[in-house]
Amino acid sequence: MTRLALILAVIAAPAWADVRMAATDCTRGWQAMVDTLGSFLSNPSEQVRNEQDLARAVPNVVTPDGWCRVQGSERGLDGAPFATLDWQADGIGAFIAGSGLPTGLRVRAAGVFVRPGSAQRYDAMVVLRRAPGNPVLFIDTAEMRDRAGAGFSASGLLAGAAFDTLSQAVISLGGLRL
Repeated sequence: MTRLALILAVIAAPAWADVRMAATDCTRGWQAMVDTLGSFLSNPSEQVRNEQDLARAVPNVVTPDGWCRVQGSERGLDGAPFATLDWQADGIGAFIAGSGLPTGLRVRAAGVFVRPGSAQRYDAMVVLRRAPGNPVLFIDTAEMRDRAGAGFSASGLLAGAAFDTLSQAVISLGGLRL
């Protein structure tokens, strides 16, 4: 029965929409992310400092292919472990309004380093999507590759995890066991 439910979930899940972000979505979505992440920091002074730093790095650049872009060299992101971070979110309006999470999220990063000071750089990409009301998170792509193309690539799904709201996502992720 569980297998049948998963098969139906895969069939019923929405495909990734052709999303092109607008500059206002980039700015408002980034600010919503800053506000959301700030609420998870335990040290209030750290929270204020990190929120202010992140808020200064608001992406207002949209790439020609419709992604929001953040430069690792932006003020407030000093020491960021990437050269560029691009993202797209399907259904970003609900997240900006504080009424839900995006139905899809794509993140790609270039010039990622794992150890500070390391010359080795990687490119990474993650593509996640969900169907509202369906307790499955689809990991369409999770990959990291060096400039020569060596690296890893994975896909999968998290079943039994609710991601319609932030509180559901936190509870679901907190209960995961590997």
